Amino acid sequence: MKKSHYFIFLGLVLALSILFTVTFGNNNEVDPLGYALNSNNTIKEPIIFIHDVSPKYFNELKDIEKIIDKYNYQDRTYLFIIVNHANEYNLKNYPKFVEYLHHLESKGYHIEYHGYNHIGEEFNCNKSVAEEKLNNSL
Repeated sequence: MKKSHYFIFLGLVLALSILFTVTFGNNNEVDPLGYALNSNNTIKEPIIFIHDVSPKYFNELKDIEKIIDKYNYQDRTYLFIIVNHANEYNLKNYPKFVEYLHHLESKGYHIEYHGYNHIGEEFNCNKSVAEEKLNNSL
């Protein structure tokens, strides 16, 4: 996917985050553009969800970080990590990426689990295989 597509994707994520996470303030007031306002008449901040985070998208994640940091949304951003993306990008083999994730976490980003390899119905399996994938992920 081209770099421009990632910025378009980030814009869509931000827009959708605002649409789906904004709720009206105590007085149900809105600004002239229709955004919900807090009780102090400021627009509520979005929550940002970024899925499929893995070493495969290391450079793109750095670009996204710059934008999120510019608007100080670090503590409102959730990164959903794939531990072994497509069975090709295992975090064990990318210590610099793992170090980078710890750096982001120290800045306030939330690191969450999104799946082991994210292939099809990865957890449509028996209990022992699912347990093995979860244990490998941890």
